[in-house]
Amino acid sequence: MLFSNILNHLNSEYAMIPEKERIGKGIVFISRYVAKEIFEYLRIEKLIDVQYILNFTQIAFKHGEEQDSMLMKHFSLLFLAEFVLNVPNHFYEVIHLIEHHVNSPDWDVRETILFSVLYAVKKIPSRAFKLFSDWVKRENENFRRVVE
Repeated sequence: MLFSNILNHLNSEYAMIPEKERIGKGIVFISRYVAKEIFEYLRIEKLIDVQYILNFTQIAFKHGEEQDSMLMKHFSLLFLAEFVLNVPNHFYEVIHLIEHHVNSPDWDVRETILFSVLYAVKKIPSRAFKLFSDWVKRENENFRRVVE
């Protein structure tokens, strides 16, 4: 029910954007805004916990897959990025989820997970660069592409 409500909200926010403005203020813009606001609410309510964030993000992404909604998928990825931005000391506890999405066959997913990578570089550059130096050596081109 929660994720259906979030998806309804995302869809209604997106529908308010005039068609000609959707390129600059489209799916990522709306998803990022809503993810940021929900994250802030959870932070204020002191509900930010690594396991909670992992579960929330994974369920939101799964809901997006089930509903065939890129809005919901972007929301979940950008929610995870908000976590990395605001609680960078737990970056390594969510890295497996980031790596999962970096290796997604879906280009949109790989592009959106970049926000988590960029926020890690912004907040914990030395730790992030150490990890990313390993990624650049991987045979998997998705990992190399993210950090090049």
